[in-house]
Amino acid sequence: EVALRAWLHEHGLRTREEGGDVAVVGLGGFDAGPLLEHGRLDAAWLPEPYPASLADRGIAFPLVDESSLWPPGELLATNLVVSTTYLGEHPDVVRALVEANVRAILLCRDEPDRAKEIVAGQLASTGGPALEPGVLDAAWAELEFTWDPLPASLARVAEQAYTVGLSSERPRGLAGAYRLDALNHVLNDEGLRPVEAPA
Repeated sequence: EVALRAWLHEHGLRTREEGGDVAVVGLGGFDAGPLLEHGRLDAAWLPEPYPASLADRGIAFPLVDESSLWPPGELLATNLVVSTTYLGEHPDVVRALVEANVRAILLCRDEPDRAKEIVAGQLASTGGPALEPGVLDAAWAELEFTWDPLPASLARVAEQAYTVGLSSERPRGLAGAYRLDALNHVLNDEGLRPVEAPA
């Protein structure tokens, strides 16, 4: 939503809350398809594999490649987050969660066909349509799976949220939010290079 609202601002468009005529509504990824198909939605800003699925079914076509808006093409999709309190009280649980996340990312990198099968099954279990292998291949080609939290990307999203009015205060001290000890212990155990904490 932040990226969409920032893009609208950059192109001189305003949401209804700002007195404009663009209505922004939150939807699940697969909910957009029927609404687009029946003319009840004009556009959708979605992560993969939804754009690939919509394009494959002839329901929509790509208008904006979001990666082109993020020098050097690295945008944050998801970060693994726990509260400081939880981290302090349950470090072993957090480490196990981080380890599972690293192993899932390794699976996505090293065994993409198996990972795609799992993803397709999980998406179908949430009520989405079955995805053709070609759709998942197209989506996969747009993604990079990493345990690097891309701090510059989070900082940009936070700044955009402030700029478009979703946050009332300019972001400060985001680097302090990162605790990468558990991640780097897991990476070390796997023989992988550690991730540097943001300065």
